[in-house]
Amino acid sequence: DASSNLAPATSSLIFVGLFLFMDLTFMPMYTVYVLYSPNYDRLYIGFTSDLENRLLSHNSLAKKGFTAKFRPWETIYA
Repeated sequence: DASSNLAPATSSLIFVGLFLFMDLTFMPMYTVYVLYSPNYDRLYIGFTSDLENRLLSHNSLAKKGFTAKFRPWETIYA
């Protein structure tokens, strides 16, 4: 009977689809970005789940580190 062979495959597909949906809903979304310092001709590549706050950190909040030394930064890719 063809319908009995179809049921397990359909059930498996639904389960896999549900698993993927559930898995993606709990994964944070990340953004890859590239910054450019025109004053020093430097590039910086990073990733974050909160781009707005990360860029604020690179351009004003951070007191030390690589990006603090080469301010200001411009976003050339996100």
